[in-house]
Amino acid sequence: MTLVLRNARLADGRLVDLAMAAGTITAVTPSTGGAAAIDDDPGSAAEVEDLGGLLVLPAAVEPHAHLDKALTAELAPNPTGDLLGAIDAWNRADDAGLLDHDGTVARAT
Repeated sequence: MTLVLRNARLADGRLVDLAMAAGTITAVTPSTGGAAAIDDDPGSAAEVEDLGGLLVLPAAVEPHAHLDKALTAELAPNPTGDLLGAIDAWNRADDAGLLDHDGTVARAT
């Protein structure tokens, strides 16, 4: 099913219509203030929501870094490339005495 967000305001002030399918924006067209900028085929299964000029922003993200783990790929290799592999690799390196306070400070700096 397609979702059309009509009259959405972008950060630069433009009013647009956004067409979405499966959670992905598939079209951005200038809004015509209520008239269909994105085709409203009566036979389509599109759901239309008029945002009335509400601001639309990208999804929030929470970027962060674990400075104590920065630059440790050689000390604690993670062959699986996933979180559990990273935890296991970190624990193995710690148990082997490869991780210490001075090294952590140096890497974080």
